[in-house]
Amino acid sequence: MSRITEVTGKVIVVEDQISGDKGGKTWYKQIFVIETSETKPAKLAFMAWGDKCDLIPAVGTEVTVKYSPESREYGGKWYTDLGVWNITNK
Repeated sequence: MSRITEVTGKVIVVEDQISGDKGGKTWYKQIFVIETSETKPAKLAFMAWGDKCDLIPAVGTEVTVKYSPESREYGGKWYTDLGVWNITNK
């Protein structure tokens, strides 16, 4: 069973890129949000890491995002990320 799924929608938010250093290696990530065009639209926030940030288009662009959901526990609370694998413009 593959954890990679895809969804299509319009980019409505692109946040500023965040970067840091860990063990002498620079990392960067960026969050963007799409809104689906279903009868009842959903807003989904995605996390792009490294070179995947270069794939994020401008606000207003229709895209298909391939992603995998992943949850983790920290401090007794659970958090879920939608990690980007690929983004294609429609």
